[in-house]
Amino acid sequence: MCLIVDSCVVGLVFGDPTGRSEAATKLLEYIDNGKLRLVVGGRLREELCGSNKFEKWLTVALDRGTARIVSKHKVNEAEQQIQEDKCKSNDTHVLALAIAAHARLLYTHDDALADDFKNRDLIRKPRGKVFRTEVSGRFTDDKRKLLDDANCGT
Repeated sequence: MCLIVDSCVVGLVFGDPTGRSEAATKLLEYIDNGKLRLVVGGRLREELCGSNKFEKWLTVALDRGTARIVSKHKVNEAEQQIQEDKCKSNDTHVLALAIAAHARLLYTHDDALADDFKNRDLIRKPRGKVFRTEVSGRFTDDKRKLLDDANCGT
């Protein structure tokens, strides 16, 4: 099961644990327990690795198999296929990672990216779903179901 974490929320999951919401804590537990696999690649990998804590976590997660890197070439190839005129966001690199990795779950607080990720013209078979915590950091049954149903085709 594959998940993408957007750069705007990387600190909420991989930052200081004392300020981490219940939902972000559970999300990290899902990854660390192997129920979800985090995928990174291309430009998003560069953005995420700007966080020292994330980069250290990623090294360990790669060794454990709870994270996977998609080649920059594969992400760039997918990005060239995206019709930018259908995008609301400027995050085609995140959409391309989803396509290249067959990841259909995204954690973000970016409204435009969330709309793009759920747009059937951009992410299809299956359609993308978005995990959000900006309204409530509680780990609700809906959030649990979303994580439990996450799908990764690779």
